[in-house]
Amino acid sequence: MLTATYFSIAQLRFAIAFCSFFRESEDGTVTKENRIKLLASKKFAFTLVELLVVIAIIGILVGLLLPAVQAAREAARRIQCTNNQKQLVLAMHNFHDAFKKFPPLRGGPIGGDQNRCADKFGLVFALPYIEQGPRSDQISGGAPQVAWNNTYAPYLGSMTVLLCPSSPLAANNPVTSNQPQRSYHLSMGTTVGTNPSGAGTSATITDNNYFGRVNGLFGYDKPGAVAPLCVTSEVKRTMGSITDGTSNTVALSEKATGDRGSRSVRGLATYPMAGLDANAAQCLATATNGLYNPGRLLSDWNMGGIWAFGHPNWAGFSTILPPNSPSCYERNNNNPSNSVGVFSVSSYHTGGVVIGMADGSIRFITQSIDCGNYGVAPNRNYGVWGALGTIAGGEVNLLND
Repeated sequence: MLTATYFSIAQLRFAIAFCSFFRESEDGTVTKENRIKLLASKKFAFTLVELLVVIAIIGILVGLLLPAVQAAREAARRIQCTNNQKQLVLAMHNFHDAFKKFPPLRGGPIGGDQNRCADKFGLVFALPYIEQGPRSDQISGGAPQVAWNNTYAPYLGSMTVLLCPSSPLAANNPVTSNQPQRSYHLSMGTTVGTNPSGAGTSATITDNNYFGRVNGLFGYDKPGAVAPLCVTSEVKRTMGSITDGTSNTVALSEKATGDRGSRSVRGLATYPMAGLDANAAQCLATATNGLYNPGRLLSDWNMGGIWAFGHPNWAGFSTILPPNSPSCYERNNNNPSNSVGVFSVSSYHTGGVVIGMADGSIRFITQSIDCGNYGVAPNRNYGVWGALGTIAGGEVNLLND
């Protein structure tokens, strides 16, 4: 049975050139002169079709390689973020060795006004242990300054260890535009509470994450002055306080710095929202596909700004909603200061966030982590994520290696 054989133009060209190349002379030998004449007379070139095919192949290869290059770059950024958190947790361990306690979520004094007591972010106290001794000396040796002082030299200048390289540097709040931004925050556990009305007393203020009465590792450190809204007892967390075990307790994680020009849930909070303590799940309904819904009021104060400020929006995170969820606070004010809320961790890593455990190990938590029923009363259940946030909840072996 005969079958038809088809040759491409390129194959025919090659065959003709091959035969001509070995063309015999009159005496039956292939001469060097014939070869030279042949090569000199031939003009080799690509056709337009061949050129387009080559370009298409190169385009396909670039398309295949580009995602791999981007993935490699993100992997490198995530490794750097992991190293940053490792350094910060070790710094807190060194602080604990020196002072027999962990630094607080917020302490003080900060500023000349006693109403501003305990506003200083906990990592400010750990600066000597992240090679920021001169900055620490200036802060502790001078007159107390409010955290949003945009001209105070110790609050200015970059600190790369406080910033995740995967988090884009968005426009900071104009009030603190000269200050470095920060990605890393301290765990407040699952405590929310309600905003106090009036000055109150230490006996009348219940657990809430603004005052730092929390079930997480980092709380309020009373500076000694007793003034309105400065009334809770001092919270001293030690290694002995972590009865769940340091390998089962989260100390540190990240929140995206926040782009004030976007409606992204990463690094921005929405307000007002009452009843968060009883039903934090209502915060989930404020956003769709990572963007806050139209009509929701957003704070202009991004979470990555005012790096030295200890109020929850800028300093802490809640282990209630999964990573990259919305953040909501109770106060009906564009400024989230002085308000309790649910402040979710967030990042630009694929699928989750990096966390630092109290024992110094670093883990990656995915957006699908078990959060129970988000602590909705009366049958509160915070799942694995909530259990990681508490220091004495009785949970063990929460994460599989």
